[in-house]
Order: sequence, then C-alpha cells, then structure tokens
Amino acid sequence: MSKKTTQIYTSIDNLFEIQKKLLDIKTNLQMTKITTDSENCFHEMDELIFHMEQNLKNLKFWVTSLYEQNGKSTSAAKKIASKQNGKKGGRPPKKITHAKQMLAQIEIHLSDIDHNLKMNDNMEEIEQLQTEKEILLQNQKEFQQILLSEKNRND
Repeated sequence: MSKKTTQIYTSIDNLFEIQKKLLDIKTNLQMTKITTDSENCFHEMDELIFHMEQNLKNLKFWVTSLYEQNGKSTSAAKKIASKQNGKKGGRPPKKITHAKQMLAQIEIHLSDIDHNLKMNDNMEEIEQLQTEKEILLQNQKEFQQILLSEKNRND
C-alpha cells in the first residue's frame, strides 16, 4: 500500500474514532443534567470537533494529491504506446476525427435511405429520399476529400 493510501485510511479511521467519542459524549450529556462535568464535556466536544476538522482537511489533502497524479504516471506500456503513436504521426487533428465521424453517420443514413427507397411506393417520398441521398453523397465526397488531403499532407 502506498504512503498516500495509508494516510487516507488512517485519517478515515481517526474520523470514525472521533465520531464514536462524540456519540458517547452526547449520550452522557443526555443522561445527566447540566453540571460542572457538563462544561468539561463541552470542552472535550470542542476539542474532538477540532481534531475531526483537522483530519477531514488531512483526508481532503491526501485524496486530492492522490488523484492529481492519475494519468500522469508513465509505465513501460505507456511509453511504448506513445512511441508507436508518434511513429504514426501522433494524435490525429480534430478535423480528421470529425470527418471520420461524419462519414460513419453518412453511411448509416445512406443505408437507411436505400432501405426506404426499396420499401416505398409513394413517388413524392421516393423523390425526397433521392434528393436526400444526393446531398449525402455530395457531403460524403467532401469529407473523403478532407481525409485524402490530410493524408497527402502527412505523406
């Protein structure tokens, strides 16, 4: 277990102990009437509350620092993957990613339109579907040109 994880568990255990002590004090106060002993209990409760607050701050600090490091570590697998991605040109630009997503969506719409064209007898709807299909095919060519121009630029 790492030092940070140990610190987190220690803080959590301390908080549970403090909570138990606070409950015991509360029970004692309910059973007794207000006397000089009650003043000592209130003082003890204030002290416990202070310690609980300190442990909560400590816990928050350790949790924050623990999770700040997520994704920042470099394992051997990450180093190898990074080198391989670098050989391929690294992460593709958003323009390429967007073009690929749009092409996938266009292919789905074209498939739906072709299916509807086969199943439809209404001439108006057929003409509307054919117009939609022509627009999608034109968009498809544009996105394919974007991908081709980016590929040529990288070669």
